[in-house]
Amino acid sequence: MEIIDKNTFFELTRNFEIVPVTQTRGLYEMLAISGAKQIRFFVDDTKKIACFAHEKRFLGTKMLLIGDECYAEQTDFNNRK
Repeated sequence: MEIIDKNTFFELTRNFEIVPVTQTRGLYEMLAISGAKQIRFFVDDTKKIACFAHEKRFLGTKMLLIGDECYAEQTDFNNRK
């Protein structure tokens, strides 16, 4: 996974088929109220999967919380069985 900036993330996912509510600009804006510096944006090497994560710190431990992932195209899981 490659770390990208906010503008690249939203430009890339604008044409994705699957963008969950947890990966929308609205949720980003809400999380950014508590600190935009704690939000990281990621994309895979093929640029078909992307997500952003919110960094949480608790008792000296750092954790990245990812709600869901964005997919460029919908995968037919029934054919993979």
